[in-house]
Amino acid sequence: MDENWAIIKYDRDLFCFTSFSKAEKKALEIKEELTRDRLHDTPMLEVHPKVNSYEYFSSLITNPYVIKKDIPHRHEPGFWSDTFWAPVNAENYFKPLDIVWVGRRDTGIPFYHVGIYLGKGNEGKNWICHLNDDEGAKITDWKSFLKAGRCEEIIRYHPIIPFKNYSKIAKKIAWAVDGTPYREGNYNLANRNCEHFANMVVYGINYSKQEDRKDELIAKNIGLTVAFPIPALIFNNYSINNGKGSAIKLTNEMSESNDKLGWITNDWSRWIENKVQQEVPPKQNCKIM
Repeated sequence: MDENWAIIKYDRDLFCFTSFSKAEKKALEIKEELTRDRLHDTPMLEVHPKVNSYEYFSSLITNPYVIKKDIPHRHEPGFWSDTFWAPVNAENYFKPLDIVWVGRRDTGIPFYHVGIYLGKGNEGKNWICHLNDDEGAKITDWKSFLKAGRCEEIIRYHPIIPFKNYSKIAKKIAWAVDGTPYREGNYNLANRNCEHFANMVVYGINYSKQEDRKDELIAKNIGLTVAFPIPALIFNNYSINNGKGSAIKLTNEMSESNDKLGWITNDWSRWIENKVQQEVPPKQNCKIM
């Protein structure tokens, strides 16, 4: 790096410095914010420069705040169609509380099933929390999440700085699967799908990025197969993402999601917290992990 021109990468426009010493000073200020005596429930609100402005979801969930990585998997060509198999050793590719996207194709429409990776248990199984249609939120093993391991694409989303404290996330997951599962019998592809759930728990954002394919998702939700472009007028009055526009405010979203999700301490919450501490060890004196 040229010492006469230093940049703090997480916002090139906002933090640009003419000397390395000025950039270093700003970095120390950020570090002090993250190591205060009080424990932050929402660490990302302390460092993200756009928490109070309306932004596209993809501009919030992006590098360097969240790292996206394609996970390798096996491809078997077939006579009628190709088959893609996911790796069985998920622990080699994911860390606890990563969001996992699995690409599938249903009724001719490609879509992603989304869950939260929790870690590998003593019995050798990798566990995932996900919203499973009308069954509601549940914790299943890796193979069940993948539906026998077949998939066309696997994507990992790993928050570099937590949006919420990991202990709070663990307790919310435990609450969601305890007793009557969260949203059991209340699934809706356009407004209450598996991605909404995972994003709400980990990021605090009640939003589904897949709404970018609005026509296809709505058509699938009402039982249509899209084989050709459908006039937009058909979908104008159909609610997507609970009526939200394409831009969202992070502070509002995190407040809203906290009101929707409860929390409990039980065996699952303690197990998840322990896995995070084992596999994503906190830095010395860091108050957010």
